[in-house]
Amino acid sequence: MVEHWWNATTECLRVAVLVFYPFIFMSEDGPPYKVTGSMKEVLDIIARKLSFCYEYVVPEDRQFGLKMTNGSWTGMIGILVRQEANVTGVVLGLDGERTSEVDFSDFLYIDQQRIVHKRPVLESDMAGFLKPYTAAVARQFKERNVECAYTFSTRGGSQQAVAGMWLVLSVIICTVYRSNLKAMLIKPRLVLPFGNLKELAESGIPCFTFRGTLLHRNIEAAEEGTTVWHLKRKLIAHNDVEGAVGDMSTGQHAMFTTYVGLLSVIHSSFVKTKTCSLYMTDDSYFGPRCLTIAFPKGSPLRQGVNPIITKLRESGILQSLFMKYAIHASTCLRSDPIKVDNILRPLQMGDVYGVCLLYVGGMMIATLTLLAEIMVT
Repeated sequence: MVEHWWNATTECLRVAVLVFYPFIFMSEDGPPYKVTGSMKEVLDIIARKLSFCYEYVVPEDRQFGLKMTNGSWTGMIGILVRQEANVTGVVLGLDGERTSEVDFSDFLYIDQQRIVHKRPVLESDMAGFLKPYTAAVARQFKERNVECAYTFSTRGGSQQAVAGMWLVLSVIICTVYRSNLKAMLIKPRLVLPFGNLKELAESGIPCFTFRGTLLHRNIEAAEEGTTVWHLKRKLIAHNDVEGAVGDMSTGQHAMFTTYVGLLSVIHSSFVKTKTCSLYMTDDSYFGPRCLTIAFPKGSPLRQGVNPIITKLRESGILQSLFMKYAIHASTCLRSDPIKVDNILRPLQMGDVYGVCLLYVGGMMIATLTLLAEIMVT
């Protein structure tokens, strides 16, 4: 039994929280704050097991915590260092610098860093008319380009009717074939803006990350000339979660943050739109890293919380609570971002530019050929 977990002058534990999808969803009109998410359920389990109540504390700067040049700390780490909270209600990335100032629990999750961006849409491809003309098709035309002629004469009304029907069917078949060929010639294209961190840096697309996180620190401290260093030219850093997700969903920037957080973003996007409108890069960066909850240095509360966290993790309860808020992400991750099936798209002028150029080019060549023949004769 762990005793004296909180200050005797207060009745409930003070829990530091920040918005971190899918662990903590929090209203901005507090205090009191309305909090939901998987870590809210974990906190309730721990509170029942250890028989305590708790109240929320939100850092004014809305940061997780970075060390300043004067040795002080921002965000939730700063709150713990100053003894203004008893524990964090949201998971934090564990690293050596933070460990020297606060205590961490056993790990709850293993995380890594990924990049998410708006999934590309179909667009016009002016060079599409060249795609059917492959080397194999050219060889077949050369081998089978045999000129033939066929004449026939009809006798009687019945033969004329059959011949007329045959001609009508020929026109229909030729028209359908020509239409299908045009549809292939104006087939749109789908191109991913980037597939990894290096391509993102070269693309010039702005990149967002949350201010005050370990990832933000690593980007700012990157050595000159490295791929991560190039991100700083287009880096956007703040802590407006909803605003960042909204801007990323409309393609204004990419989002570079924790894998577990991005799973929740993809899930929420699918719930709202019923489509997989986002895609995630396959490569991971700055990981793997343990996600834990933090306590003030020397806090006895850690001794009571650790066994509970271990049981929740080993029994699969932590993973089950997490997947409640990210279940649809797996559906989108299994889909190919450059494959679009059964998508209706209105025809645009850009789709027929290539075909028009082909027709115009053919007529110009024919005209030049005619003029050349006239001049020669």
